[in-house]
Amino acid sequence: MMGNVTATTTRRVAVRQLKADADGTLGWRPGGLDQVKKALAADLMGPKSGAAIDDLLKLMVVLRGRRNSPEAAAGLQDALRGVPGAVAAVRRRHLALGGLDQQRTFAQREGRDRAMRAPLTNTEAPEGSLPLKSLLDPGRRDRAQEIARRRKEIQDGRG
Repeated sequence: MMGNVTATTTRRVAVRQLKADADGTLGWRPGGLDQVKKALAADLMGPKSGAAIDDLLKLMVVLRGRRNSPEAAAGLQDALRGVPGAVAAVRRRHLALGGLDQQRTFAQREGRDRAMRAPLTNTEAPEGSLPLKSLLDPGRRDRAQEIARRRKEIQDGRG
């Protein structure tokens, strides 16, 4: 992530404000999230607003997944929510997708190389996938997982 010369100010600031904790997870330097919020607010005013949003969403996914740092991801999520207009920018950019070309562009930004296919009816999302809405409302994902677990128990005759 650090080698990209076209990275947004938000991305550069966010990466600089991360620090490794004793257990190997990542955390934020004191005042680091405030610096990220300032950088995001500035980027949202300019031509790289969409790229800044994408950078933070990707960083949240990396922190939650590969870097096993959910607390750092939650802090970044709270920081994003604390910047006026940031959540609206996320919704405009990613949740209002319509049309196959826009969805392909979104998949490319995520780094997916596979051809897009429509999901099969009544199938579950791939294991480990994070819906964008869960980044905005993590309780939603927890509730959905609990509902899925209860349904499985009922189907297996344990509920």
